[in-house]
Amino acid sequence: MKRILTAASGAVLMLSICIVSVAAQEPQEVTSADADPLGFGSRPEAVRINQQDNVSVRNHFRVGPARNVIRLTPGSGTTVDVSILNLLGKDALFVLSTEDFTSDNTQQGAATFFGAEGEGPYPAKLWMRPEVERIPLHQGERAYVRVNILVPRDAEPGDHQAALLVYEADEDVAAGGFRILSRVASLFIITVEGEVIEDTRVLSIRAQHRINWSVPLKLVIKARNDGTVHSIPAGTIEIRNIFGAVVDEIVMNDWIVLRNSERERELTWDPRFALGYYRATANLMLSSTLGESLSVPVSTGFWVIPLLPVLLVLFAIFLVSFLVQFFFSRFEIQRKKGEKSD
Repeated sequence: MKRILTAASGAVLMLSICIVSVAAQEPQEVTSADADPLGFGSRPEAVRINQQDNVSVRNHFRVGPARNVIRLTPGSGTTVDVSILNLLGKDALFVLSTEDFTSDNTQQGAATFFGAEGEGPYPAKLWMRPEVERIPLHQGERAYVRVNILVPRDAEPGDHQAALLVYEADEDVAAGGFRILSRVASLFIITVEGEVIEDTRVLSIRAQHRINWSVPLKLVIKARNDGTVHSIPAGTIEIRNIFGAVVDEIVMNDWIVLRNSERERELTWDPRFALGYYRATANLMLSSTLGESLSVPVSTGFWVIPLLPVLLVLFAIFLVSFLVQFFFSRFEIQRKKGEKSD
């Protein structure tokens, strides 16, 4: 009897092991999250998404417009569309957030952001609400995301600066989150109407080099804004020769000088030919929320001496001089020989 019970127990144990082994080999159920990790199936219908035709892979994505200038009264609001175009060559998830920004006082005027928890000197990030925080896009798809802006009733008059930042996130299932790869910003300059101060002036214009040995050459113009609203200097830079005649004009536009900042703008003068002394004069209009005003003209002088043409001319002069001297020296030698023979 004991042998029978022992055999029966062994059979039950072997059967249990086989059942466990079969259960361990059964395939695991695939969830919807595993099949669609970026969430394409749950994209909000409110976001307008278009597939762009004939879009090449550029290994980056675009956000536009790059700059939004908005004028609102306290307590009012508006809606702005921001587009996101996927050119990464793969499916990607884009994360949207808002941050305050300011501009550094360099020629490039790069934006400095203050992070999700930081606050800029003229904050506005809490006024902005994108309709979605995440949006997945296939290669070549463009999404139009609405950004709702609401200005508080007690907002201080003047410019406030914030940005919509779009992050490209790479799925990291093992870490249980997303690793940020890169980000692109759409800047918002929100002018709150009221008692504002306008105080912008063009400080100087200068050539990058006093003596230029070739063209094109660089001209750098500097402006300072001590007001509470931005200004948009626009106009022309006149180039006059040594006789005072206008030989060229450079059109300047698409330049914003933010409040409480000093900015430089680099312009290129590329004439067909230039030689001698020239003078550049900036005649600019300063456009702002209160209208337009003419800035005080500023000017600078510089020389253009194209090295290659000058060397060619000097070489030609030297060559002609050498040939003349050689000819006359040969003529003198022949004349002397003729006199001796006589």
